[in-house]
Amino acid sequence: MKQYLKLILSFISIFSFKVNAQWLPPVNFTTPQNVCDTASWKLVFYDGFDGTTLNNSKWVKFNHYPGLESDNWGEGRIPYPGNHTVIQDENVVVSGGTVKLKVKQKTTTWQCDTCTMTPYTKNYTSGYISTRYSNAFNNGRIEVRLKMPLFKYSWATCWTWYGSDVNEIDFAESYG
Repeated sequence: MKQYLKLILSFISIFSFKVNAQWLPPVNFTTPQNVCDTASWKLVFYDGFDGTTLNNSKWVKFNHYPGLESDNWGEGRIPYPGNHTVIQDENVVVSGGTVKLKVKQKTTTWQCDTCTMTPYTKNYTSGYISTRYSNAFNNGRIEVRLKMPLFKYSWATCWTWYGSDVNEIDFAESYG
């Protein structure tokens, strides 16, 4: 009986799709025209991660919020609910034209000095970088090379953020 029911539901789904597809309005394209901006690109931010240290004029090693120049705020070292790590500077390694954000098994406690939050203790530490220019760009082209880990509780992301709750565009994200 279950197989018979599945077959009927599959048929209804397929039939329903075909019927709906017939009722879609026709799409008419006008004479080909370029609707994209064709102006030349202007490079406004670049880092090839040359050398062995992070360029501190471009990056910080904690969750940066426009207007706050330190990690001494509630989400400075523990940026997201459900995060399973404490962010530490030592986990950001620059070499060979890359930046590596490492995860280490190390029990660590962090607490914001000016916050009323309870101390945050986790069994792992991680790396994190944020550009000092996080609210300087809101459009354009972004080019990134990424290699993202995938293991239990990992959450690797790369996004743009314009300094508010709604102006985030995730262009790479992986969960373990």
